[in-house]
Amino acid sequence: MKKSTLLVSIIAVSLLVVGCKKKGPDGVPECEEAFKLAQSCAGPAAEAMKENVNTWKEAWKEVDQDTLKATCKQQVDMLKSNPGCKK
Repeated sequence: MKKSTLLVSIIAVSLLVVGCKKKGPDGVPECEEAFKLAQSCAGPAAEAMKENVNTWKEAWKEVDQDTLKATCKQQVDMLKSNPGCKK
């Protein structure tokens, strides 16, 4: 194999690996828990929380999963402290 062909192959595989790193909140257990808790809220905050879920999902589409886990964990903790949301 020519060196140039080998180099192109290595670069292509590297780009595939980097490009395949999953992003977005779907399937991240901490985010799924945050979405579930937010949608369980009742009272005056209920409608706002449901809208927040859609906003979060859209905003977090390009965020890597390590960052999402930490962010969603914070949301879970906040929602658990809200008396209007089921635990």
